[in-house]
Amino acid sequence: MNPVLETFMQTSQFSCLSSILCADFGLDSGSAQSVCARLDPQDIRDLTHMATVLEKMLSDAGTAFSTRDVKRAVDVLRADAEIDRLRNLIFLRHIENPENVQRHASLQVIFMTQSLERAGDHAKNLAEEVCHFVSGHTVRHVLMTYDKPIEQMFLDWLRAREDH
Repeated sequence: MNPVLETFMQTSQFSCLSSILCADFGLDSGSAQSVCARLDPQDIRDLTHMATVLEKMLSDAGTAFSTRDVKRAVDVLRADAEIDRLRNLIFLRHIENPENVQRHASLQVIFMTQSLERAGDHAKNLAEEVCHFVSGHTVRHVLMTYDKPIEQMFLDWLRAREDH
């Protein structure tokens, strides 16, 4: 595992988000802790979940690349949808604010969310390259192979069996 990610995984949610703030915005640790202290508990949960999904994506993308494993690359592509869903959820909560709740540190939360989502996009791009490199096909064709319903895979198996 990446030593930086390993450090994040061993720290508390509060420390982890403080570190992200320091790295992303050049804040000193005191300022970062001040921002984290004002974060909504739901934001902390969502950002931590995003970071956890991202860590798995990065790990899987690296493994898929080194072992030429298309299935693992497809898993990374699917995980990107969860990162995007969380980003949209956080944006909705902070920008549209349907509950009309006063939000503290909204700008910092949005920036952290964008940073995690952008890192997820980089992992997704690497996974797309692995799919193309290994299979020789575009991602769309690879996903069609992996996203078939069980019934369709059974019919394909029967047809292939008849052809032999």
